[in-house]
Amino acid sequence: YSVVIRVPINGADVFLLAFSVTNKASYENIYKIWFPELRHYSPNVPIVLVGTKLDLRDDKQYLNDHLTVVPITTEQDDELRMLIGAVTYIECSKNSTGKLMCVFFNKILFKPGLTCFIESFANIFFQSLNF
Repeated sequence: YSVVIRVPINGADVFLLAFSVTNKASYENIYKIWFPELRHYSPNVPIVLVGTKLDLRDDKQYLNDHLTVVPITTEQDDELRMLIGAVTYIECSKNSTGKLMCVFFNKILFKPGLTCFIESFANIFFQSLNF
């Protein structure tokens, strides 16, 4: 991932930091690797924290097949959101692409006090998904 981090991130309007709710290492890397790098280069850019693979958090078959997996709890999600100062936390799964767009629209665009750059980002985001 260190090669990816070196890609210039200046000029970003918002960062989406994603982790798998079934992978503790990806969760820990948000705080240990990604957050410090983003804050170093772009200290004032808002962060949206995204938990992926939500459908697997409570999937008994998946958890039985992967006995070493200990899903990240909703309390841990909230703790990480507060720790990195994310403007919001969104959960999604492969089954919720449409829901993710609605959640993004409702949680981000209508948060009081956020500036219009979020609106511009959302327009580009929705256009790219043909929303």
